[in-house]
Amino acid sequence: MKKLHVLLFMVAISVGLFAWKSKSRAADLKQQQQLQRLEGKVEELQKAASATGANASLLKLMENSAQQDRAPLAERTPPADDGSPRHPKPERAETEMTLEQRALEGERQVEALRDASEARFLSEGIDRSWSSDNAMNIRTEVLRHLAQGSRLQSLECRQTLCRLETSHPDPQTFREFQKTSLSSPEFGWKGAILFAPLPSQRSGEIVRVAYLSRPGYPPAQLEQE
Repeated sequence: MKKLHVLLFMVAISVGLFAWKSKSRAADLKQQQQLQRLEGKVEELQKAASATGANASLLKLMENSAQQDRAPLAERTPPADDGSPRHPKPERAETEMTLEQRALEGERQVEALRDASEARFLSEGIDRSWSSDNAMNIRTEVLRHLAQGSRLQSLECRQTLCRLETSHPDPQTFREFQKTSLSSPEFGWKGAILFAPLPSQRSGEIVRVAYLSRPGYPPAQLEQE
């Protein structure tokens, strides 16, 4: 009878450990999905910052965020087996909040670059010899790569900037368009390109504006504080 009690006790412990591990794995999976969602946003902002070449601090922020947050939690807080004091693992909520804060900061800086580019674009006159040829080349490239459900909403070139506005059915479609069209080596645009979000009037629609700087002219920059 005593052996039976011991056996039942061991079975109960095993079942409890299995349930605890299953719950822990489910929580880790949920956290991983949240991190992947935020990393997608960070990656998009990083591409926008890299394409402009205009703001080194924004690009550095995005690179550090992507590099740190792709590392598993176990790599960030390795166990101390040499007797040294253990560092507590970051709380999941705290880790996710840090990602949210970085993504929001990146969005604010991209929006500031967008506003600076828009102000410069509106202040420019039109260089007809440069603007007409480049507008035609950009239109041809855009229409060649627009996926089903995406639209070219507007395109205009002035003196040192071309402004392009497109809409897309979802973020993944926009990312594919960004990668294969204007930012691709095949198109070979020699100036800086900034992609930035715009508000949409349609539910679920992704609207993006792109500012293409004339080769040899610097893109719009954020004012140094």
